[in-house]
Amino acid sequence: MAYVASGLGISFVPASMSIINFPGVVFRPLVEALPPMEMHILWRSDASPAARNYVGSLEAS
Repeated sequence: MAYVASGLGISFVPASMSIINFPGVVFRPLVEALPPMEMHILWRSDASPAARNYVGSLEAS
């Protein structure tokens, strides 16, 4: 949310996130459902074992 608050990005988040107070961020509901989209994940090459396990579980699904 830091990128959004600083004006450097936007984010699509679940409605449940809108109850959290992020200074400088405004939540707006979408009128229509988003079309299916491809998602990507980035991680460091020296990621922790927990992060590597999480990435592994995503690759398996």
